[in-house]
Amino acid sequence: MKSKTIVFIHGMYMTPWCWEKWIPYFESKGYTCLAPAWPGRDAPVETLRTNPPDGQVGHLTLTDVVNRCVETIQKLDQKPILIGHSMGGLVVQLLLQQ
Repeated sequence: MKSKTIVFIHGMYMTPWCWEKWIPYFESKGYTCLAPAWPGRDAPVETLRTNPPDGQVGHLTLTDVVNRCVETIQKLDQKPILIGHSMGGLVVQLLLQQ
């Protein structure tokens, strides 16, 4: 059975908002779309911009990001399609190894 869920993974210094045009496109094609935020990137962009520098990002590890995505994926009934941008592409590769 073909997966009908896409998990979009954003890159470093981004938020899930970077997928704002992609998500509606794929939803219009019948896909369920998820775009989990990296730890510390789950606030609105305006909030993130008014609170620099964000010390949490300086302590964030690649393992933290991968684990956040694993938490999202484990809640799904079937394996999703994974799409990553920039550093999110590396996260996708690490997820595929699992």
